[in-house]
Amino acid sequence: MSAMSNKKAEARERVKAMREEQARKERRREQMMRFGIIGAVLVAVAIIGVAIATTRGSTDPVDPDAQPVGVTESGGGVSVAEPVADAPTLEVWFDFSCPHCRDFETANGGFLSELAGAGDANVIYRPVTFVGQLASVKATNAWACSLDEGLGEEYMDAIYSIQGDFTDNQLLSAAEGVGLSGDAFESCVEDGAYEGWVDASHSLGVNDFGVNSTPTIFVVNGDERSVVEASQWTQEGLRAALDASAGDGDTAPTEAPAAEGAAEDEAED
Repeated sequence: MSAMSNKKAEARERVKAMREEQARKERRREQMMRFGIIGAVLVAVAIIGVAIATTRGSTDPVDPDAQPVGVTESGGGVSVAEPVADAPTLEVWFDFSCPHCRDFETANGGFLSELAGAGDANVIYRPVTFVGQLASVKATNAWACSLDEGLGEEYMDAIYSIQGDFTDNQLLSAAEGVGLSGDAFESCVEDGAYEGWVDASHSLGVNDFGVNSTPTIFVVNGDERSVVEASQWTQEGLRAALDASAGDGDTAPTEAPAAEGAAEDEAED
């Protein structure tokens, strides 16, 4: 087994532990809700989040046109595997601050990686940031930095495991949990090296493709994007949508500007 394979295997084990910890936190949160404590906690988190967002950023200049490994155009998406010319394409528009995106990734991320790895579909992740706004920008930039290190899939799970807590220190700590460290990665995160790309992706999604809720899942045929409805956000539903797009099924996904079923994560003007 190669060093990179060992590194990825170790990262997956760490992510598994993070997911278990996140599940424990979720159970504790539910208990807090029963006693009416959650409201006060959310208010406190919101206040802290605003303070963090207000003070975030670096005075060091960064290249506004910088793009992470694998991205070939301004605001372009991140392919899970090498694109296959004759395979159907599935786009996942996501926001790291979106609980529905976290749930979608937990349920389907591994399956989509398998599809892409086998060449059965081109799977492309594309970020928007209207849920968490500046906090989402920071998290997405950190994820872009992880792509340069070849651990984007593992770090995506790690970021979702700390959803809502997106300070530099927390993002770097989560990165250490999947084996990401070093001066280059740290500087990339703290300097916001890829925030220009994050903003460009957001602009394309909202202004060009009508993304107004997250996650929004598209099946792409040329210039046409057909929404995969929330009822199909399962392995079986996603495969059916891809098959229908390729002409192998009877039921095509609904054509619409954005997915339904995640109204609480709508864009803010």
